[in-house]
Amino acid sequence: MKRPIFCCFLLLTVVVTLLTFFHAEAGAQNKVEGTLTVDNETFQLKNIYVFQWDDEVSVFMTVKPVPPEKIPYDIVDLAAEGEVTGFSVGISKGERQITAYSYFNLIYHKAFKGGGQMQMNHFGDLEIKTFDENVIDAALTLDNPATVLCYDCPEKHTYSFKVAFRADIPAKKEEPMKPVEAVISGDDTPPGKAYASYYKAKLAGDIDEVKKWVVQKHVKDFDGEMGKMMLTVSMEMDPKEIRIVKTDISGDSANLTVKGKTNDQSVATGSVVMTLENGQWKVGTDKWKLAE
Repeated sequence: MKRPIFCCFLLLTVVVTLLTFFHAEAGAQNKVEGTLTVDNETFQLKNIYVFQWDDEVSVFMTVKPVPPEKIPYDIVDLAAEGEVTGFSVGISKGERQITAYSYFNLIYHKAFKGGGQMQMNHFGDLEIKTFDENVIDAALTLDNPATVLCYDCPEKHTYSFKVAFRADIPAKKEEPMKPVEAVISGDDTPPGKAYASYYKAKLAGDIDEVKKWVVQKHVKDFDGEMGKMMLTVSMEMDPKEIRIVKTDISGDSANLTVKGKTNDQSVATGSVVMTLENGQWKVGTDKWKLAE
């Protein structure tokens, strides 16, 4: 099973995938000790991988070793195949706490519908010993089981953890993404045209243009570094050519079904909700998943 594509907005099922061009490493002095419990099954965590993006340091802890080049994207493929169990968190360097809206607050396990990863809704208590430009040394505890954010799972999945970890923080390497030219076909209705404008701006990495095509309450989601991360993810992961195959308009709302293929030729289906706001069709929900 291939990795899922997630929606662009933070308030949707899952927030954004952070594209990394940063090499994740498990240094000789890096270590993690502790456990992760998923659905009442407890696993010993033994491997740790770290990379950073501007203000965030993302820490991955797993049961089995993971090839560093598989972090952060391809780890989900391994998780879906039952090769990886673990979790990751994003920690703010400035605030010295878990970033509430980090994409990488994730649990990895083959049981999760949609491809091996699910977003946390509780992050536990973080106790930091050392956190500077070179090293992170901390402990993270979530004693009371919480549930992953999966709205279409047939049953609830729970998780908890108690870990202590220390890792070197690798230097980040900036390699900006080049704008991607998206091709959209299949619909010339006003909401379809509006979605096409939004989608082209998203893959071009044009944040200001994207903000013009989303409902007002979502504009703030694209501010600052989080907005940059969301668009970087879209430019790397989203289908470059899509077709709007179905449009249902009802008053001030429209539902679009969109299909496309990812870079590895997996079929992806988007569920889009458009809203007529101040006379202009805007994107309210843009949620994608891969066909199983």
